Amino acid sequence: MVQGPCVGGFQSLSVSLVFLLLLAAKADAQASGYITATGGNFGFAGDNYPNGPSWKSGVAGFTSGAFYNFLTPTRWKFGLDARGTYSPGHSGGRVYTGAMRVSFIPERHRFRPYAELGGGYATTQFGQPNCIGSLCGTETHDISGGVLMLNAGLDIRATPQLDIRVFDYTRDTAGSAGFTSPAVRSFSAGVVFHRRRPGLSSP
Repeated sequence: MVQGPCVGGFQSLSVSLVFLLLLAAKADAQASGYITATGGNFGFAGDNYPNGPSWKSGVAGFTSGAFYNFLTPTRWKFGLDARGTYSPGHSGGRVYTGAMRVSFIPERHRFRPYAELGGGYATTQFGQPNCIGSLCGTETHDISGGVLMLNAGLDIRATPQLDIRVFDYTRDTAGSAGFTSPAVRSFSAGVVFHRRRPGLSSP
C-alpha cells in the first residue's frame, strides 16, 4: 500500500526536476541544489477537522531539491523550485512539491531571504482502532492528496558556490476540501550548492 504513493511521488518529483532542467537550459538562469535536515509534523486536515489540522508526534527527516533563479537587472530574483521531503515511520511521510520562488539579494550583505508559493503531493499514514471480537489492534492506511505549499527561509552566503540555509519554514495544506487530507509543517536547515556559469556571478 505504501509503495504505490511512494513510487508516484518520486515520479512526480522526477518530472518536475526534468522540467526545470529543460527550462533552465533554454533560459538565462542559474542553478542551485540543496539538502537539509528537517523536523516537523505530519497530520490531517479537512472537513473532519473543523478546528484546524490534527498533528501527529514530531519526526525528523531530510529535504532535498533544486531551484533556478532567472537573471534580472534588480536585486529581486524570480525562479522555480522543486523539492522532496521524507520522514520515516508511522508519524512521518513524504512530500513532493514545485513552487514559484522570489528572493532578494542585498548588494553588500550576505543575507538572502526568500519565499515560495506552490503545490504538490503529500502522503502519511492514518491509524484507527480495529476490533474483531475481543481482539483489538490498529489498522493503518495511507492518506494522500494534493497540497498547497507556502514557505519562507533565509540563506547566508559562505562562498561563491556555497550558502548556509539557516532556516526554511514550510506549511503544506490540503489544496481542496475533503473529509481527510494530509497536512505538513516543517522546519529545516542545511546547505545550498550553486552551479557557476561562465561570465555570471553567483545568485
